[in-house]
Amino acid sequence: MVTVKTTVNLNKDIMKNIKLIALNKETTQTKVINDLLEKAIENEDNIFKKNPKIKVMKKSRFKKDSKKSFEELIGSIETKKEINAVGLINNLRKGE
Repeated sequence: MVTVKTTVNLNKDIMKNIKLIALNKETTQTKVINDLLEKAIENEDNIFKKNPKIKVMKKSRFKKDSKKSFEELIGSIETKKEINAVGLINNLRKGE
């Protein structure tokens, strides 16, 4: 499994419960969060059935034996007009 490091702001009580679950199951908080999110996404399958334009990647689209490195894939997007990528990412981080 490939993981991504990210920062998420969670409600204090939710984090407390995650810690308790992890202790009771003798596992990591990361594993608990991943398992809960995976179940929540599976429960949202009806959203994807109602709107076929929404796609969820269940598997990576990159082949493990691919000869292209990550660096070679950078900038491999084509758009019809110029975009401010930094601005878009900042807006996403702000929740806009």
